[in-house]
Amino acid sequence: MADQAQAIDPQAARKAALRQAGKALKASKPPVACTAKRNKPATDYTVQENRAYLVQLRNELLRNASAGRWHDGEAKEWSRIAHEQRVMLMLLAGLDGDLQTLATRAWREFTPPERSAIKSEIRAAKRAFGGLAALCSRVQ
Repeated sequence: MADQAQAIDPQAARKAALRQAGKALKASKPPVACTAKRNKPATDYTVQENRAYLVQLRNELLRNASAGRWHDGEAKEWSRIAHEQRVMLMLLAGLDGDLQTLATRAWREFTPPERSAIKSEIRAAKRAFGGLAALCSRVQ
């Protein structure tokens, strides 16, 4: 009966084939190994060490879970900016703190005032550098 339905509806056959291919792909993927491994039990570490370890695990799981997918365009563009340029943008925006560490944060980890300050600096840089051509050329 199912074969007759698939013969009548080619889209149903395509969906079934895609489901089977997806199941085969999931089965063939090796499990993701966590790089944050420790040899001692958790009770042998201090509270600060355990917190740092949990933060490391959380960040790694978020990276693995996103797998290149983003919730919005802003987060995707922020992730594509090099670390040095992120530091420069945050410096221009007037953000305080350890900029090297702050530059590793995801876009949605910034507070709304921080995001708006960074976005305004990016708009200003776009206006200032948008007309440059000779300085961008590789010809000497």
